[in-house]
Amino acid sequence: MSGSATSRSGHAGSGKTSCDTPSDQPRAPEMTRRAWVGLLILVVLLVAADQATKGVAQAYLDPPLLQDPVVIPGVLSLSYHRNPGGPFSWLAQYQWSWVLGPLSLVATVAVVWWLVSSQVRSRLEAVACAVIVGGAVGNIIDRLWLGAVRDFLKLTCIRWPVFNLADVFICVGVALLLWGFFVADSKRSAEAHATTHKPSTTAD
Repeated sequence: MSGSATSRSGHAGSGKTSCDTPSDQPRAPEMTRRAWVGLLILVVLLVAADQATKGVAQAYLDPPLLQDPVVIPGVLSLSYHRNPGGPFSWLAQYQWSWVLGPLSLVATVAVVWWLVSSQVRSRLEAVACAVIVGGAVGNIIDRLWLGAVRDFLKLTCIRWPVFNLADVFICVGVALLLWGFFVADSKRSAEAHATTHKPSTTAD
């Protein structure tokens, strides 16, 4: 009698465990060594591209030319500026590089920690973090080395501050991250809902 009760209790306990098992919850994808190497290479390439284009712009556009070179007529031209403010010349009138440099470094470390601690939930989010880090590091190098960020890309189709490739990388990374948060979350929720409501077959 006692053995029967124990058996029923064990079945009940095991049934509860199977319903609440964490394996049913969506988990972050496991990052392989190859994936980490790929993300590191991506960051290095983005930083190299940013620094190379800034170096070329500084060499050929500083001091400023009488007329900005046109890259795409009516859309994009080149205009070299040193920006001591934030991205896209935000607060450029203030000499705040001594504040923005450390803040950018802290923010970059936070993104790297978030990535390394496997808080990302998809490979898209991992790539987005790497792109953000690449852009942030590119601007941090300028702030710590020159005390200002080198900007040289100027949109002529709209009124927009001068920027650089690092700013573009950061914006693209944030856009990819938002895409991963909202669109990918919706997809995962739909898949989880379909799995939860999948009709189960019972053996006779």
